[in-house]
Amino acid sequence: TQKVLSRFLFIHFLVSFPFWSDRKGERSLNPPLLRCIFSLSVISFIQNVRNIVNYFFYFFCFSSFYTIDRMVIYYLCQLGNVTIFSCSIELTNRNCNAILPIIPIRSEERINHLAKKSLDRRESRQFLVTIYDVAKKAGVSKSTVSRVITGSGSIKDSTRHRIEKAMRELNYTPSYLAQGIRTGKTKTIALMVEETSNLYYNELLYSVEKIATENDYMVFLLNGSANGDHAQKYMAWLRQRQVDGVICCFYRDNAITDELYRMSKTLPVVFLDNPQPLDSRPGISCIGTDGLNDTAEIVRYLHSTGSRRIAFIGINDIRNITYRYLGYRASMTACGCDLDEKLVFFDDPQPPNESHFTLGGRAAQILMAQPAPPDAIISATDMLAVGALQYLQENGYRVPDQVRLTGYDNIILSTMCTPKLSTMSQPIDQIAKEAMHVLIRKIQQGSDYNHSVLLKSKFIRREST
Repeated sequence: TQKVLSRFLFIHFLVSFPFWSDRKGERSLNPPLLRCIFSLSVISFIQNVRNIVNYFFYFFCFSSFYTIDRMVIYYLCQLGNVTIFSCSIELTNRNCNAILPIIPIRSEERINHLAKKSLDRRESRQFLVTIYDVAKKAGVSKSTVSRVITGSGSIKDSTRHRIEKAMRELNYTPSYLAQGIRTGKTKTIALMVEETSNLYYNELLYSVEKIATENDYMVFLLNGSANGDHAQKYMAWLRQRQVDGVICCFYRDNAITDELYRMSKTLPVVFLDNPQPLDSRPGISCIGTDGLNDTAEIVRYLHSTGSRRIAFIGINDIRNITYRYLGYRASMTACGCDLDEKLVFFDDPQPPNESHFTLGGRAAQILMAQPAPPDAIISATDMLAVGALQYLQENGYRVPDQVRLTGYDNIILSTMCTPKLSTMSQPIDQIAKEAMHVLIRKIQQGSDYNHSVLLKSKFIRREST
């Protein structure tokens, strides 16, 4: 009978939280009801040491699920006797983590000593400060503090300065998680790339992150790599984590990009490395460079300097490289040069994790082994060009005397090799700026807003040509 009664009273205590009083937006337990329920439930539970430990454990579990603001409850238990003290002590943490150990205490002096010790321990552990603490210290309402944090509404300068001073003194940091629950916005975006080993994406990430920070967004980098299963996990992650938007830099069409196209109807997505003229799917936003005309310009420049057997190095099934190759073919025909298929190298990385540097060196080896080797090589990326340059130098070919060499992207490495690499410079900062501008517009106005931009690059002439 006693066990049944004890459990009943304990359950009654657990379901009593609807009777909490609400003062100025703050929740606290009703002291009379607290003492009544505790007296009944605790006395029936405290029969021996085992029951004391069990009860303390049960309440500790309970306090992990329900918050008790600005109240510390001290359980000062003796064997066979229970005394309950509740103190309205200023707390900076919403969770009831200041429960003292169950020890016999008889004097009020000892109680005050333990109360001070508990608060000192809380301060040393740097517990989370809430918006309620800032509001109380500044002498304003919670909503006023919220308007200062979000920068919305009209607030007097004196009030704003007082709130900001309170935030600094309390070392208060706004919780984006809490704001996300209230507004549905998490201020986070995902930058999804095919492979982080591509140095172009490292520079793109820097530019995107810089602009995102200026607009109070955090950037998550997701490396899709060549592992489809790995990328699928990221797709599930995007659905679950409620990111505000995605910048996708996948340069191959596969199941992942198809899924992103479907997600773009409800989730703001901007596609890079995906030139609009090559994409027939409507209702998407693409930011890219005009690789067709850019590569055509390189061919015209090499032709004007006397090159006639101009080779091209590319990688299979990459949209941007395919686009650049079309410009190469069109410009070769326009310049009156013969299209020799032996001067065109396209292959996949062998093995799949082969770096673009190694692939570029392998391409140069095959091209220079031709009976009539090229007098100029256009590489679809700077990484391919640097790999080709390494092979040429190691095997006694003089660049640019015997063979001219160009790249595409203008990554920092193009200025660090010898000779320095001539390349088509993509406007990486402008790409990042346009992508973030379109993405933020889609986040604010909805996924139905779409805007695509095809940017122009600039050819940088250096020592390799």
